[in-house]
This record gives sequence, structure tokens and C-alpha cells, in this order.
Amino acid sequence: MHSPKLLVLDGAGALSMQVERVVAGLRPTPTVVLCDSFDAVSGVIRESGPFDVIVAGPITSKAGGFSRLRDLRTESGGAQLVLALTHWRSADLRETVRAGALDILRLPVADEVLLEAVAQAVEIGAAATSASPGDAGGKGAGPGTVIAVVSASGGSGKTFLSTNLAYYLQTGPKKQTCLIDLDLQFGELSTSLRLKPRQTIHDLLSLDGEGDDLARQLEEHLERHESGISVLAAPEDPAQADGIEAADVARVIDAARSRFDYVIVDTPTALSEPVLVALEQADQIFVLATLDLPSVRNLGVMLSTLKKLKVPTDRVKLLLNKVEPDVGIDAARVEQYFPQGFSIIIPYGREVNRSLNMGQPVLAYAPRGAVSKTLAAGLAESTIAPEADVTTVEPERRRRCSWAHRKSA
Repeated sequence: MHSPKLLVLDGAGALSMQVERVVAGLRPTPTVVLCDSFDAVSGVIRESGPFDVIVAGPITSKAGGFSRLRDLRTESGGAQLVLALTHWRSADLRETVRAGALDILRLPVADEVLLEAVAQAVEIGAAATSASPGDAGGKGAGPGTVIAVVSASGGSGKTFLSTNLAYYLQTGPKKQTCLIDLDLQFGELSTSLRLKPRQTIHDLLSLDGEGDDLARQLEEHLERHESGISVLAAPEDPAQADGIEAADVARVIDAARSRFDYVIVDTPTALSEPVLVALEQADQIFVLATLDLPSVRNLGVMLSTLKKLKVPTDRVKLLLNKVEPDVGIDAARVEQYFPQGFSIIIPYGREVNRSLNMGQPVLAYAPRGAVSKTLAAGLAESTIAPEADVTTVEPERRRRCSWAHRKSA
């Protein structure tokens, strides 16, 4: 059994002693290594790394500290990051997101709170490692994994899941993630991330590029979120959606797949031809429902439709969102109607709306909240890796031409 390794960045040493004390009861017991300065940390990683978790103390608040942490996570193979600071300002949010922090603790911190944060980081790191054995590197490492997020009911949280899934994957080891807003009439990805896109999918397709040309042009039409996520925005004018056909969507997804490790497609409720081609291209499909009877009924209809489309059930993951007690129906009852079960059951949390208003995924805005903890743990177990995709998905699925044939027929 792998014994986790923790690196504690702490100038005074008190945090390191507390970490050693609280993790002593974990099994297997993690190895804790102390480093008291950023100047020495690269040598420590070379000699004692890689590390599963980095616990960064108040020295992070020094000039350039957050930027250095981003580099350290890469040097240590994408270690999970826990910040333990004497003070933290909302102005630090941008740098915290970029650093990829899983949790933020305020010093002094109670032993049980520190233990919970470190144990969660170890668990998530172990799940991510088992999900993606090996590391093909960053952008351009090979055909990426396409994940479609769908629901048969409005208001189920597709955009919420898409942005948080992208953030979760982007902050993993050396992974580059692209979000495509396929709600071509009323897309909300840009708004939810507080982006003001200069170019959209309509502008990209207006160039009429093919193959490698389209892939190169794609990067010029992406908007970059501060977390590193790349976003291809929906058209500004809903009327422009009429000129985008299924074959166009297939070309855009292929272009994004060739440049990114993960391509996440946020879809509208309607099963239009562009959505159907996204489902056909997807290596994994997340299907959302909420805890109300109309949404549950529509979930059954959606699964029946996917079955008729001959989508393999092992590519489909069910998620139940906005779950709260005393609404006349409970999650356990709903699960009885879906034998494959729900991969993630996400509780209702007010922090979700606050994070949207801040233009941040909830995993970045409130990493210690119940929604974030549930979501991070569930995604670690449910998300396939691009390396697995290369070997398990037959090559001919990568560039299907059925939609292109339909367009030219």
C-alpha cells in the first residue's frame, strides 16, 4: 500500500509539528517532510519527492509565493495543495485559484480541522492517481477525453457542473482543459466565469478552417479564465445558432480534442443535432437531475433516449444535484428507480450561487463547503483519464463522418 508523502512549507516549524501530530493516526501513516523556505524546496523535492500533498504555511503570503506554489505542484507531479495562513483576503482569490488550492485554513487551526483537510487531500490525490496511471504530459500529448454534460430538465446545474469539472481537471497534474458552450442560443458559460469573450464558436466556424487549420484557429478564439481553463463561447446573437450544423460541432470537438487533455461540452436541454453529435463524440457523459418528480421523470426519458442511440451504459454517469431534506421525496427513493445508481449526490448549498456571482467555480470559492467536498470526492472516482481513453475507445470513433455525410447528402 502506498504511503502518502506530505511536504510542509513552514518557516517557523510549528505547522510541521502539528501536521506530524495529527496525521500520526492515519493508516498508512504519511511521511512528513519539512522545508522552511522556497529557495530550498526544489532540492527537497528532488531528494525526497514526489509528494502527494503540499501544506503551505504563512511563507506563501510573501511576494511571489502563490506563483511559486504553482510551479511546485508541477515539480511534484500535481500534488494536492492545502493552504494554512494567518490571514487571507478575498483579494487573494485569483492567486489561490491559479495555485490550485484544495483547501484554505486559517491559523491557528484546530487539530481536527487540519486532520480533515489533510486526509481529504490525501484521499483525493490517491483517487486521482489510480484514475490516471501514467502522465502523458500537457497540451498536445495526444487525443484528449471528451466529456458531455447533459440534462433533460432546465435548472439542473449543467453549467455549474461543467465549470467545476473543468476546474477540477485543470488543476490536476499537467492537464489542459477546454470548455465548449454548446448552448448556442443562450449559453451561460462566459457569464458564470465572468468572461467577456472577444470571439465565439460562430466566429471560429466563419473562418471555414479544416483539420489542423481549425485546431490552430481554435486557440485564437478561446477565452482564458484565471484558473487556466480555456473557454469557447456560444454566439452572442441567438440567431447565429441557426448557421451552426452538427458537422460543424463535430469538427470543433475534434479540433479541441487534438489540443487539449480534456474537452468538456456544456449542452442545452434540447436534444438537437449538435447535441446528438456531441453525445456521439463523448467518451463520458454526465447526466444531471434534481430532486423533484419532473426532473426524475425526465432523467428516465433521457436514459431511454441514450439507450436508443446505442450509447454504452458504462460511459454514462448519473448525478443528483441540489439535494436537500424535507422536499417530499428523498434521494434513496429516487435511487430505487435507477439501478446503475448515482455517481455523485450533491447537496444544496447557498455557496454555489455566491460562487457564480463571483465568477468562480465553487471548488475554488468555497473548497471546504459541503458541496465542494462532495463534488471533489465524487469527481475523483467518476472521471476517466485521457490515457485510459486512448486504449479503450476504438480509433474509428475519434473521427466519425456520419454527420458530415448527412450534411453533404
